[in-house]
Parts: sequence; C-alpha cells; structure tokens
Amino acid sequence: MKRFLTVLFVLGFLFISAAGILEADSIPRIGGNWNLNGTAYVAGERGTLRGSAVATSYIDSDGYEVVTKLVRQADVFDSSGRYFESFRVVFAEAFKIASNSFTIINNEGDTSEVIIESSTRITEKIKGYSQGYYVEMNLVYTRGESESSGSGGCTAGVSSPFALLLVLPLAFLAFKKCR
Repeated sequence: MKRFLTVLFVLGFLFISAAGILEADSIPRIGGNWNLNGTAYVAGERGTLRGSAVATSYIDSDGYEVVTKLVRQADVFDSSGRYFESFRVVFAEAFKIASNSFTIINNEGDTSEVIIESSTRITEKIKGYSQGYYVEMNLVYTRGESESSGSGGCTAGVSSPFALLLVLPLAFLAFKKCR
C-alpha cells in the first residue's frame, strides 16, 4: 500500500508539472513587432487604421509570458480613404498571458478583448470613449513567421520539458525505497 501511495504521489506530481508545461507552452508568444490593420467606429463614423505595434515581454518563472509594455501607432483614414489623423498609444501596465483569449480593462474603463490565434495573428476588439466620443475598434495584428519571437533566452524550471528530468531521480528514489 505504501508503494502504491508513493508511486501515485510521484505520478500526480509529474502530471501536474507536465500540465503546467503544456499550458504555458501552448500559448503563442506575442513579444516583438507587429503590423496593425483594422476598422474604427467613432461617433457612428467608420474609418480604417494602418500602423504597427511593439510588445515588450519576458517569460516569468512559471513559463507564462508577461507583457510589460505595448505600443500601438497608426494612421487613421476616413470612409473615403482620406488621411484623418495619427495616434500613438502606450499601455505600460504589466499583464500575464495565461490564455489565448483575455480581456484588458484600462484605467478609463475601456475594454479590450484579445484573441491570440497564432504566433503570426492576433485580433483585438476595443470599446470605450475617446475625447467624449464612443469608439469601437476591430484590430488585426499580423507578422511573418520569421518575425515572430520566441522566449528569447534560457528556460529553466517548470516551463522547460527538461524539468521532468530533474524529477525522475526523485521518482526512482521513491520507487527504490518502497521495495
């Protein structure tokens, strides 16, 4: 019975560790440069956006990406295609990406629903107010496969598949003690 409980404990630990690895690693990384296109509705008027975005991020100790800064800049064109204005928005509140889809609410109460479709495509729907006008934006971020950035360095600990190799001696030791 003691052997069974020890093996069950070790297998449970391995399963929980592996589940954490797969979950963090299954979310595409968004750090790096992106092309930005989209539509905007401001006070009922439709416009289009073309620009770029840069996400600055790091991988934390549990393997998830933490975005520390997101800079968006774009030119806005009216419904007839004429240049209207440019904008630059800096979002510097750090947030952890623990899912392929998440919602961000800024200090003014504007909501941003983000879906990470792949390492080369993200969609975002923004709703809120700007200068007293109700604004809705549907944005698409894209980049080429060669532009996508990985974790940018060493991964050690739970986020690495090699972490399981660190646990194997513990499993063998537990199994040996039960004999």
